[in-house]
Amino acid sequence: AILLCTVQVFFAQDVKKDTQLPNTKSYVEATKNDSIKKATEAVNKALKADEKMLKEKLRNDKKALNQALETEKEKHRADKESREFSLKQSKILAAEKSVQKSKEKLATTEKNLLDNMEKFEKKKDKGKLDPTQIEKENIKISKQQIKINNLKEDVVKAEKKLSKARD
Repeated sequence: AILLCTVQVFFAQDVKKDTQLPNTKSYVEATKNDSIKKATEAVNKALKADEKMLKEKLRNDKKALNQALETEKEKHRADKESREFSLKQSKILAAEKSVQKSKEKLATTEKNLLDNMEKFEKKKDKGKLDPTQIEKENIKISKQQIKINNLKEDVVKAEKKLSKARD
């Protein structure tokens, strides 16, 4: 046991101080500077992260804005095409109505002409008409024939207008 104590005392005396206590002023300054550097680095990292996040958000916002603008343009184009289509359809309907009306008017006028010609022929065959009345009836018939020719031209014009509206 004595031997153990002496060995312990011997080794205890042999221990040197490997570490020196730093100068307190320089040690405080060094730790202060290290703390400032670490804090500055942390702040800079946070700022860079915020900057990256803001740039990414800005890019995403720009993409969303461009997409919204493109969607708005597409909607505007679709609305315009719809209006143009509706306008074209209404023009076609109006042209078809005009053709139908012209044809009906032509048919009515032709029927009236045939009726008048039959009446005229019956009266003429019975001998109830004098020469002036015959001339008056011939003039009426001629006027109706001119009217029919004009109506035929109107039908042709209306059909051209219809075919133009369909194209």
